[in-house]
Amino acid sequence: MVRIVDASGNALGPRLAEDWSLAGLAQSMRRGLQASRRPVPVYLELLADESAARQRGTERAIFGME
Repeated sequence: MVRIVDASGNALGPRLAEDWSLAGLAQSMRRGLQASRRPVPVYLELLADESAARQRGTERAIFGME
């Protein structure tokens, strides 16, 4: 189980108890920062979005440019 807490130990969101994936942890961290009204670093936004996309299953397309 993982809890995202502030400096005083107060929970900033629900505990992470079932989704132990990278996507689940990154999303919990993002929600915790948003709940505390702190800025979410761009790298964490990208990590949360990309890992969630991988978990859902994404497709890749390559487009050539001339």
